[in-house]
Amino acid sequence: VGRESELTKLEERLFRDEATRFVVIVGPGGIGKSQLALEFAYQTRRKKRSCLVFWVDASDMDRFDQGYLNIAKKLNIRG
Repeated sequence: VGRESELTKLEERLFRDEATRFVVIVGPGGIGKSQLALEFAYQTRRKKRSCLVFWVDASDMDRFDQGYLNIAKKLNIRG
């Protein structure tokens, strides 16, 4: 990816303490957010085998909500 500093920042922010549960990557279209997130997910999965990585479509609120509902169903989380 060639964005080691961004990958390092993501890792520092996500794993600096137990309270941090997620990281959001935002910005205009076409700047590489998806590629950055994918590379971060692959690296995290390699380094931390017990860590689960989920991809949620946040292009609008309905898709965002549905993504979280799908994750909850897969993990048998009721709420």
